Amino acid sequence: MNDLENGSTGEVPLMLPAYLAQPEEKWVSVLNQASTGDLNAAETLHEAFLPEWAWEISINSKDEKPGAFAHVAYSDQSFMAWNGKPARAWLKALLKALIAENGKA
Repeated sequence: MNDLENGSTGEVPLMLPAYLAQPEEKWVSVLNQASTGDLNAAETLHEAFLPEWAWEISINSKDEKPGAFAHVAYSDQSFMAWNGKPARAWLKALLKALIAENGKA
């Protein structure tokens, strides 16, 4: 018996990105949490939208104006951002990367 006879279409299931499996309201909430300084929320966004990209956060607490640099990279692409809150720096770097990725489509 072949696939069509047993009711299967023979199609391979499509693997969707993690963010498409969640309601939009969830991502709005996670985005708000990251923008207010929640590092776990920033990591959730990173894993959902740029799962294969590397990331690094460097905290600078020695200057008059403490903050953090965030760096996201994949292959030959690299984006950095600074903010007084590490999660916001990470969010800014993620947004830069997403905008660049969108421009390629």
